Amino acid sequence: MKQQTSGFKTTQAQAEYFALYDEIIQAYWPPDFQQFDADTRFGKTHIVASGSPQNSPLLLSHAMGMSSVMWYANIKALSQKYRVYCIDRINEGGKSICTTPIRNRTDFARWMDDILLELKLPVVDLMGISLGGFWTANFAVYHPEKVNRMILISPPALFARQTIKSFVRIFSSFLTNMDLETFRGLFFFPPSYAYDERLIKLMYIGVRNFQPLGWPVFPSKFKKDEYAIMQKPVLLLLGE
Repeated sequence: MKQQTSGFKTTQAQAEYFALYDEIIQAYWPPDFQQFDADTRFGKTHIVASGSPQNSPLLLSHAMGMSSVMWYANIKALSQKYRVYCIDRINEGGKSICTTPIRNRTDFARWMDDILLELKLPVVDLMGISLGGFWTANFAVYHPEKVNRMILISPPALFARQTIKSFVRIFSSFLTNMDLETFRGLFFFPPSYAYDERLIKLMYIGVRNFQPLGWPVFPSKFKKDEYAIMQKPVLLLLGE
């Protein structure tokens, strides 16, 4: 029986997405970057690594609907100080392939732990933005012994309850017949910032053509005892 996986709905969409992905990597990453897959119990996770292997390890977790390429504006500076691992979150648009559904917060922590084991990293620094910030903090709850310090950029639901309805509204907008211009205005602001157009097109293709395996896991507010466990140095950045 054929194994069910997450992935793009058509080979054309996948080819277009991967072409833009590789163009952005080639344009912005240091020349000695590496791309490879890490095996986890939930499938293959694609990783883009850069910076000297002698530097301290830093794992980056992207926002919802993005992939590792969203770090294009930051990667060269970060790679000068760290060995940076940009991770395509499994079961979202990107080059990772999910073969077993992630069903809850525990599964997400297991997935990230599998990555660290594959990379042979006992302790790391973590940085995540938006939904990636939530899953970064979530990992620190389950494995505080493996986290050195964290940067959390606008993580949802971490300090206040966020309704599932709000996430459903976002996902629903992905499924409408929204054109690229409307999509740009909704998700990329302020308009004055000079985003690489390839990133906008990549996200547009991804959210409209990627088929996840099973239902997505939504963030949920932490319990008080979970904050107590997560006793790590944290830089928290919030904005409107």
